Amino acid sequence: MVLSVFKLVISILLLVSAIYIGGNVSFDISGRVFEMHTAALVLFILVLLYLYGFIIALFRKIIFFSGEPSHEKGLEQLQIAFSGILLKDCKLTEKSIKKAKKYLGNIPLVSWIEGQLMLANKDYHKAKAIFYELSGKEKDTALGAYSICNMAIKDRSSSDAINAINSIIKLYPHAYELIFQAIVICLRERNFAEAKKYIPSIKGAKKGRVVEAIIYAEEGTAINSPDLLKKSFKLAPELTENAIQYSEYLKKAGEYKSARKVLIQSFKCVQV
Repeated sequence: MVLSVFKLVISILLLVSAIYIGGNVSFDISGRVFEMHTAALVLFILVLLYLYGFIIALFRKIIFFSGEPSHEKGLEQLQIAFSGILLKDCKLTEKSIKKAKKYLGNIPLVSWIEGQLMLANKDYHKAKAIFYELSGKEKDTALGAYSICNMAIKDRSSSDAINAINSIIKLYPHAYELIFQAIVICLRERNFAEAKKYIPSIKGAKKGRVVEAIIYAEEGTAINSPDLLKKSFKLAPELTENAIQYSEYLKKAGEYKSARKVLIQSFKCVQV
């Protein structure tokens, strides 16, 4: 509306300017000379422009008279389905998913919303099946794997969670929080070999050094290995609990001076 008014104002200003300037414009067409008043020429051009715009608008209206393109309709239904999930309106979501599938096919986002609908209906087996199928089809997204991961963590299903996280980090190798989650699960299961497989992946993470130290400390405590506790201490001396544990081993071995140094170094790191 604002743009139309702006066009109208500009057109009037051009016409008034042409009248004010006055004079004629000459055209030589095939040896014949035609003259036209400047204002008449401007008016003629404006009429042509407005007529062209009117024809284009009419043409578009005729083309889309039967409805919007299928892709646009599909996206609209997808948005409605997603809003249905947020509003916990399962009937609206189910109805919109069917329509979205009709226009867009079974694309990853449609499958993911369908899985969310199954979760809302507490049909966990069907939801998991949808997410597994989705995970197998996805190439550039990880919606299925991420959803399996969330379900697995809630159900305390370690193997499903680990597999899902591995699928995600293939696409997003810097998803450090998920990698840390996988390490926590491995440590909870006392699967230290699996936990250590993630160490190369967390080297670039801000907390990577500390998490690596925790892995060695947990394994060292479990198998009673002073070497692993020493390795953990060197990586992250600020982890006071690990330092105390390592110093206890040193004291038992009669290395009181070394034990004292470990505690002092750890204390200094914490103070800093």
